[in-house]
Amino acid sequence: METSAATLPAAAIGTEDKRYAPARSSVLWAVAGLTALGVAVRFASLGLQSYHHDEVITAMRVLPHSFGEMLHRVKTGESNPPLYYVLAWAWAKAFGTGEVGLRSLSAVFGAATVPVAYFAARELASRQAGLIAAAMVAVNPMLIWYSQEARSYAPLVFFGAVSLLFFARSLRTKAGRDLALWMLASALALCSHYFAVFAVGIEAAWLLFALRDRWRLVLPAVGGIIATGLALVPLINGQVNPTHIGWIDHSPLPTRLWETAVSFLIGETGHVIAEPPRERYALIPVALIGIAFLLALIAVSLGRGRRRSSVR
Repeated sequence: METSAATLPAAAIGTEDKRYAPARSSVLWAVAGLTALGVAVRFASLGLQSYHHDEVITAMRVLPHSFGEMLHRVKTGESNPPLYYVLAWAWAKAFGTGEVGLRSLSAVFGAATVPVAYFAARELASRQAGLIAAAMVAVNPMLIWYSQEARSYAPLVFFGAVSLLFFARSLRTKAGRDLALWMLASALALCSHYFAVFAVGIEAAWLLFALRDRWRLVLPAVGGIIATGLALVPLINGQVNPTHIGWIDHSPLPTRLWETAVSFLIGETGHVIAEPPRERYALIPVALIGIAFLLALIAVSLGRGRRRSSVR
């Protein structure tokens, strides 16, 4: 007699699901291992390359001064918000402004993003998805590169990931605490890099729509982020300088998107930063990704076959 899943008792269905769900302890050990891998690949080669142009500005022009002078130089000589420089200024007091010492701050943020990626993906989908996300963050060439750079990109990714985590939790729990933590993480992301506004803005609009019945909690959270953005406006006005970012205008948007996609797969491959990536290096990652998707489809197909046979 054939029995459909719809006619099975709820307890039986839960038992079936547990067969394919990894044990919690095993998952935590896997996340710990992936985090250790992320630490290893980021810290192992921190000092192999000398500072490039932007890092020289961080280490030599901005950080060696008093706290007040450092903030002044961020306003007059940088094009990013102040959070990274505040953290790096304190970090440099303990670990110095050499390549390994200063870059280690970014490496810490980069490695810490691995478990956050797991929890965010688990919240959005499943433990399996969380493990895949953690693995991708641990070994992604672009994320490794920017986790080894004395600039603000690693904090941006970390706080952006934390923002995504509590965005997902807020959608599920509708709790004021999760909304407050989302607001805090989003504000820190904005204070790390102005481009965080794209991700944070989408999350804010989504929450305003999805939790419109909880508007008394959502509005203050969104308002806090707006207030953070407005507080950064005077700094943005002081940093507007064509000599800092004017060169970007000479690169068409399609070219930038293409180079970003290639760099995501293989990291920076030029001799210096901002040199065009070497696209041929991306052929192997593309082939491996294609094989991975094919294997995933096969695994899903086999899993569905086993589940059908188990309910007969």
